[in-house]
Amino acid sequence: MRILPLCAASALSLSATAQGLRDRPSAAASSIVIVLNGSVEAFDGHVGAPLVADAVDSVTIAIAICDAAGRPMANLPVRIEVTGSRNIVTPAATSLTDVNGLLIANLTTTAAETKTISVVADPGPAEVLLHDRPSVTFRAGPATRFEVALGVTMDGGRREVNVAGWDFFGNLAAGYRGTEQ
Repeated sequence: MRILPLCAASALSLSATAQGLRDRPSAAASSIVIVLNGSVEAFDGHVGAPLVADAVDSVTIAIAICDAAGRPMANLPVRIEVTGSRNIVTPAATSLTDVNGLLIANLTTTAAETKTISVVADPGPAEVLLHDRPSVTFRAGPATRFEVALGVTMDGGRREVNVAGWDFFGNLAAGYRGTEQ
């Protein structure tokens, strides 16, 4: 796994809200921070473009869980759910907060798509679901395999041409559709 220095990371802080009982985790006092582990130059103010779906580029998810009074909640189970496929959340999708009420996890993937991240504090009958769901987009890596398809001859002797480039993990990296004479 490629580790980039934190000084080369960009962060987006999202406020959170939740449903739950009093004396349970409070999203009003809790927060989610998404850190892109990439260059600051590539960060354009929203979580997206610079991530490659190569099982190397990652997003760090920092979750702070507090009670209604704003006190950190230690040893609270927190589950991170990510839409899409071929996702890897480390250390685990369900982990415990530390003594400061924090849980830090990393998300990598090999599927080029937009991922939506959901957080559930204290999973089970009294769980607290954070309503905000930040999204991150992973794009395909460089093309390693190409396919060319020629269509039927059209009027005037022209044919449709389709070219597709696929990355190592089977994600569409580039495509072209046109006609040839």
